[in-house]
Amino acid sequence: MFHKNTLRYPFYVTVVIVILTLTGIFSTFESREVLEDYLTLATVTLGLMIGVSAYVTALPMRGRLIAVSVNSLIGVLIPTLALILIVVLDTRTDLTFVFQRLKDLNPGTLTSGKIVYLDGGGLLSPLRDLNFADWITVPGVQLQGFALLLLFAVVVAGFVIVYIHFSRQWRTIIFISLLLTVVLSLASGQLDRILTLPDAVMLFTVFALGYFVAFYLPESLWLRTISGFSLGMISAGALVLLVNNGALDAGGVLRGIGSVPRILQMSINGDFIVGDLSIPLSVFFILILGVIGAFGALINRAPRSVHDASLYFALGLLLLGILQWGDRFRVNDTILGVEIIWNRPEVGILRAIIIFFLLCMAMWIVPRLSIRAEKTFLRVVPVQRHQTQFIFFAISMLVLLIAPQFMGLYISNVFNLIALYTIMGIGLNVMVGYAGLLDLGYVASFAIGAYTLGILTKPNILTCGGADPATLENALQTCTGVMTFWQAWPICVVFSAVTGMLLGVPVLRLRGDYLAIVTLGFGEITNRIIKADDFKPLFGAASGITRIPSPVIDLTRFDEGWYAQLNNSTSIYYLFLFSVLFAAFVVYRLANSRIGRAWRAVKADENVAQAMGIHLVNTKLLAFGVSSAFAGLGGAVFGASVQGIFPDSFTILVSINVLSLIIIGGMGSIPGVVLGSMILIGLPELLRELDDYRLLSFGVLLVVVMLIKPEGILPPSPPKLAEKEQVIHG
Repeated sequence: MFHKNTLRYPFYVTVVIVILTLTGIFSTFESREVLEDYLTLATVTLGLMIGVSAYVTALPMRGRLIAVSVNSLIGVLIPTLALILIVVLDTRTDLTFVFQRLKDLNPGTLTSGKIVYLDGGGLLSPLRDLNFADWITVPGVQLQGFALLLLFAVVVAGFVIVYIHFSRQWRTIIFISLLLTVVLSLASGQLDRILTLPDAVMLFTVFALGYFVAFYLPESLWLRTISGFSLGMISAGALVLLVNNGALDAGGVLRGIGSVPRILQMSINGDFIVGDLSIPLSVFFILILGVIGAFGALINRAPRSVHDASLYFALGLLLLGILQWGDRFRVNDTILGVEIIWNRPEVGILRAIIIFFLLCMAMWIVPRLSIRAEKTFLRVVPVQRHQTQFIFFAISMLVLLIAPQFMGLYISNVFNLIALYTIMGIGLNVMVGYAGLLDLGYVASFAIGAYTLGILTKPNILTCGGADPATLENALQTCTGVMTFWQAWPICVVFSAVTGMLLGVPVLRLRGDYLAIVTLGFGEITNRIIKADDFKPLFGAASGITRIPSPVIDLTRFDEGWYAQLNNSTSIYYLFLFSVLFAAFVVYRLANSRIGRAWRAVKADENVAQAMGIHLVNTKLLAFGVSSAFAGLGGAVFGASVQGIFPDSFTILVSINVLSLIIIGGMGSIPGVVLGSMILIGLPELLRELDDYRLLSFGVLLVVVMLIKPEGILPPSPPKLAEKEQVIHG
């Protein structure tokens, strides 16, 4: 009945739980509500902690119900009793003298919000002749909080007992769905204004119609495209008729009582003016739905990665709409003839249940659909494959180009930060993922690119020919060396690449940890130099460089209206997008060329690579240069976006973040870099209130990924040169 690790595993977990409790994790998370008035993040964290203890204790006994039940109860009772002991100690002793971040635990999450009294004649003496009902309510000794904590632990144990008997696939699906439901609930405050529910349902429905109708169509690419496009246009026409009949009015079938849908409103809202040409927005509305229907029909036969990403993206749009539900949700009961109004907490529960159910169904259905889609895609001729991929890329670009029009400033800033780390991740992936060179000083190239932009676009002793700008009346006009962003950014890229290659020269013979230490030192040296007062006229020392001019697109020579200043998060988004695409394209082409194969050979075994005729010096220096170049590109775009750079933005933590997202996403995988940036950079930005435990989350995530998927979440697929040769020569 008992496994050899029955006591060892819960003891290990209990030690971790005690440490986290003493850091004040429960008091920090008590203010964050997952379900309003019902569930806080502190309660979720408590359930997860003791649930993990029960799971690792009972899992070895899976298949034996009684043994699983006993081990699960032991797994929750050990950490629960430890938490009770901490509350008792905190009640009788001031633990904040040692643990300064610890706040009062009594009352708190561990006592279910009730005050536990432990005085009044001692803890044990008045309880000797009392039954349990009197024991928890005796005057001076109130222990309802502890009783509720034990009851909560038993409930968690019961959930674990049921959870363990699911298959491994369903255990994974349930856990990830619960985790994503909690994350979406926490981030709902930032995400609930992106897309209204009617818009989300409309987009998802049109996409799903195109997808499922394609099941019954031949494998002809153009027939599926035209059919999906026509289906989308027919749906748009029907919606236009409904809108013209009042469906968008308050309480209407396409609106309800929420906000006015932005996309649906295009069907009746004005014209789009281009010069002297006026185009009704309803035309764009019909075209948008036509493109979505065509995209759904094409995804039905697509590579697995593209297919899965598209379906999850469509589901994400639907979830964003569900998160938009307002303070009240109105339901007309036609049978009873009454109107039911659910308040916000009830809507939150219903919303969480729907999100959890949709996530579970998607994670179960999508992998099965992707197998069929990929098999069908591989059966078509190579020409149609390339045409399909081109159409996928064109539609994806269209979505990315119009996305800022529906995102607020905050979400745009988050996307820009994700794009920045994606650029640097793609660059560092050249060294770590392809060439196998560990670089912990990557932030140095990032700083060099940013400071090079600041120096070249601002009046200083360099751009003013050695004169002090403070002594000049109009330094901006007098200093002829001042450049625009478009003139300076190629220099930033080249200069970062050159410095990276110069660093590579003396460290070519180093490998592994020794190379990491040297590059780490280079990063710290760079940070000290830009902070030093000796170089203040050039780098600004601790004050940095401020008022960096924004990039300007000036095409007024062709048309007076073609002038744009990229001075906010929405407009600078396009610069980030272009930079990401440029970096991904260059690295993808290099990785699939002879140079990329040489990098992989060096990573596998340097001695064998050299014996095969690969020039190690040139290959490594090129990896240093390419990697540093994209860090410089990221630094230049970063400096232009924030319009000011400071030394504290270029710490070792930047290098650690970039390296972490590569490891989690998948070394040598460009899609893995994008996914890693979303997880490690995007989620913490959406959950800013939890920033105190950001590094802890990074560490836990790295450990979990290394144990479960050491190659990363989206590892690169091995190159199939024989198949490529067959495709090329038909």
